[in-house]
Amino acid sequence: MFDGGMEMAITPLDIQNAEFKVAFRGYGQSEVDSFLNKVLIDYEKIYKENQVIKEELKKIEDDIGKYKSIENNLSATLVIAQKTANDLKENATKEAGLIIQEAELKSQKIIEETQKKVHIKEEELQELINQFKSYKLKILTFLETQYRMVKGDYSIPQDNDEAKATDVLTNQEKVD
Repeated sequence: MFDGGMEMAITPLDIQNAEFKVAFRGYGQSEVDSFLNKVLIDYEKIYKENQVIKEELKKIEDDIGKYKSIENNLSATLVIAQKTANDLKENATKEAGLIIQEAELKSQKIIEETQKKVHIKEEELQELINQFKSYKLKILTFLETQYRMVKGDYSIPQDNDEAKATDVLTNQEKVD
């Protein structure tokens, strides 16, 4: 008999080779032989079906084992892929932050350097303006002195005369 995975204890060959003692007032031998032949045929059919089912079951169990192994591998692969994706995202976010921070520092440095250059150029411009005014004053003073010399007044302009030259310069600037 088949009992959830146990082998059948009696084989069709056991049934076929079974012999019974002849007893007084026992069953008719031809009837018993006929019945045993029917049992043998049915049992042999069931026995063969049972063997086929066992083979199919073994194959299915093997396939299930393979599919479970594939499923476990896929699950592990998905976990690794998810972790890798998270790591890549985290690294990209960190790198982007560093790039932005570096760009901000560079831009701040460029702004500071540009402001320094502008300040230096403004100071240079102011110095040039002051030099220009000084030269202009000297030229006006020189011209006034030359003018006085031509007129016959040979005196050298004093501080008061410099103030007059400054007034002349101021009036000249207004005309310009």
